[in-house]
Amino acid sequence: MANEILHKIWNVDTGIEDFTEDPNELASSEVLGIKASWEKQKHQLKENQESIDEFIERLGREWAIETGVIENLYSIDRGVTTTLIEYGFKPEYIHHGSVNKPREYVLSLLKDQKDSYDGLFAFIKGDRQLTTSYVKELHASLLRGLETAEGRDIFGRS
Repeated sequence: MANEILHKIWNVDTGIEDFTEDPNELASSEVLGIKASWEKQKHQLKENQESIDEFIERLGREWAIETGVIENLYSIDRGVTTTLIEYGFKPEYIHHGSVNKPREYVLSLLKDQKDSYDGLFAFIKGDRQLTTSYVKELHASLLRGLETAEGRDIFGRS
């Protein structure tokens, strides 16, 4: 934590503004080691691109599910979670009582979360620049399927 630099990005008068710093300078020092490890494994698997694509797809589905659980958008049985990660977001994998919200609603949220992660990977690969509009686009895609949301203003009011 001693090496971390805090950057103020929220000004109540102006709202969120674009970073003026180079995003590469904001990255954790651990990112380079993780990237090197990933590149090594990617090189080893390069002969089998299908395995890499399948791994990335499953990882995106897992992160999408975990995001919804963390944000308390729904709760979902662990066994169903494992099936959805492995085989995809299909209604037949969600049986009665395995989620606390309507199945189609949960599937819609899962797809929105997954789309958001796909967009995030586009940024990581360098296909997108970090801008205010990009952050707003990600935010909108994450929340696209929500019917309602709870929030508080700067004074703590609902």
